[in-house]
Amino acid sequence: MIFGVMLIGPFDGEIKPQEIYRHSLSQAKVAVENNFDALFTAQHYVSGPAAAMMQPLVLLSNLAALSAGLYTGSAVFLLPLHHPLAIAEQTATLDIVAGGKFLFGVGQGYRDLEFESFGILKKDRSRRMIEGVELIRKLWTEDDVEFQGDFFSIKAATI
Repeated sequence: MIFGVMLIGPFDGEIKPQEIYRHSLSQAKVAVENNFDALFTAQHYVSGPAAAMMQPLVLLSNLAALSAGLYTGSAVFLLPLHHPLAIAEQTATLDIVAGGKFLFGVGQGYRDLEFESFGILKKDRSRRMIEGVELIRKLWTEDDVEFQGDFFSIKAATI
């Protein structure tokens, strides 16, 4: 069994991003000292200073380098808001930084403001996520990937 901890900042009012980062480092240190196996972060956008979050791939890359041996993971990453090619490249890089111990958890999202801010229709979120997962898996495991979906298309992509 693997034990992990979800790194969430102290949401008791407005907080500076630097404090969220320091808090995440502190939580990671405690996890290492107490023999946890994994560190997880979530993703949200436009949450404001009262519920601000660090973006997961950047934070997890830093934590993977500082917490060697621990799994790092997204719980969850809002895949419908991103292009799968960019995320396939970024997560493949993060998995290298994490020594093969990156766990990629995705979700479809639920906050209207996030979809509106990206100009993406919320009603398409499930189909975008399914298509995104399919494309990312292909990019991780195949060369010269050709893909034509309802939302994304690529030609001869190898990462």
